[in-house]
Amino acid sequence: MLKKCSYNRIYHINNNIIITYAGLDGDARNIIDRAKSEANSYFYNFHTNIPLHILANRISLYIHAYTLYWHLRPFASSIIIASYDKTEKGEIYCIEPNGACYKYAGVVIGKNKEILKTELEKKNYKTIDTKEALIDIYKFILTNDDHMNKDNLPYLVNFSWVCEESSYEFQHIDQDTLNQALKAAADSIEQQNQ
Repeated sequence: MLKKCSYNRIYHINNNIIITYAGLDGDARNIIDRAKSEANSYFYNFHTNIPLHILANRISLYIHAYTLYWHLRPFASSIIIASYDKTEKGEIYCIEPNGACYKYAGVVIGKNKEILKTELEKKNYKTIDTKEALIDIYKFILTNDDHMNKDNLPYLVNFSWVCEESSYEFQHIDQDTLNQALKAAADSIEQQNQ
């Protein structure tokens, strides 16, 4: 039995840092617990939220340490960490299973990432409204993934955003907004196919 939003892959580290993953769930949960621990430790010591570049660096060093020793198995998960800060604006980091950490303007991990990354690079998302971007993302998924259709998509995909509507804090997108975007994306694809 599938239930909407029962398999969440988006976690909030604090009110301005979010983390998601692709790969093995157990490995990713270990990394997420470490990220929460690092953020809490930083807040306890400095009484302010941890900057994303520091958290990304600490997590990448933790992941990389598991590739150095014979008695530790490397993590089989890629991680995306994102943050929105009023001074720094938006930042996104991707940490690979080998511990390599890179900063991106937009990044995709998981199945079909090459195709989706190409689609993502075609538009300038700094000038597009968040609801338009959500419709574009649904279009990318529906046109490039064979086992996804508009009936099972709400069960398999999670979305979170930071924008004016969320008071510039990360929030899961409400189901009505997702349904409207999915319908608009499906209608747009049908019009293109005719």
